[in-house]
Amino acid sequence: MSSGKREQTEAETMVSSLEAAEGAAGTAADGEAVSPAPSIALGAGKVQMVPIEDIDLADEAYMFRAALRTGPLEESIKAQGIQVPIVLRAKDGRKGPKFQLICGFRRTTAARNAGLTEVPAVVRMLTDEEAYRVSVLENSNRKTYSDIDKAIAIRGYEARGYTGTDIAGVLGLNERQQRNVKSLLKLPPAVQEAVDDPEQPFQATHAITLRALLGDGKPADYLRWVKRVNDEQLSVAQLKKEFRKAAAKKAAPGFVSLFQPKQTDLKAGEVRFSPVKVEIGKLTPTEKVLMKAELEKLLKLLG
Repeated sequence: MSSGKREQTEAETMVSSLEAAEGAAGTAADGEAVSPAPSIALGAGKVQMVPIEDIDLADEAYMFRAALRTGPLEESIKAQGIQVPIVLRAKDGRKGPKFQLICGFRRTTAARNAGLTEVPAVVRMLTDEEAYRVSVLENSNRKTYSDIDKAIAIRGYEARGYTGTDIAGVLGLNERQQRNVKSLLKLPPAVQEAVDDPEQPFQATHAITLRALLGDGKPADYLRWVKRVNDEQLSVAQLKKEFRKAAAKKAAPGFVSLFQPKQTDLKAGEVRFSPVKVEIGKLTPTEKVLMKAELEKLLKLLG
């Protein structure tokens, strides 16, 4: 058997496995183990080389990606080519690209950016629902599929009328986990981008925790904590601890008085000082006025 034929056979096996989409057990955004997603068997198919110009990359009906990060993949494709074929289906109509992309937006985009003119593909006869299901399953079982991507997929399923139980059967996420994942889409866009960045420590569990702590806080407040998590590599537990410390510090009263009021009688010339630390640079204008007034009273007593 020639090497080319052997590679094609291996590729067919990989595509069949992907389309079966056997859900490996994973971890939900809340850290809870998830159940394997069920398989969808569509049978084996012949791998063929398809010109990229025949694929409609502008049609994102089955793309569930917050961002197509292709840099490292482009280098891999330049060195080894595409190891796992994409999945296509024929488009209706005679004008424009011939194929709709079902699985492989990232691979196809990386191949185009790497200078390839054609990609290995399997062309399927799929209904809209089959195409949607195959795309979500194939992507959700790949390590590059983020929690933001899953949230987008869940939102798409709900728009199609699927119930939480239906979605659990596809993605292996129970309904509470689905709510947690979907809540990521309520965060400021910059925070969603941080969750979607695999190179940074800030993860979905940090984001969900931060949303519980900040609520409808300002985007700047969120981003300040995102930066701290990334810079200091804080765990979720450490994030909670640091947030509580910051909240306590913020709630601490500012300057009140140099004197203990119950034991100070300025008219009688009796003064008991409070054991207070004053950071002049952090005093508000009002606090400065109060402090000046007390110092003036004290200087007046000293003559």
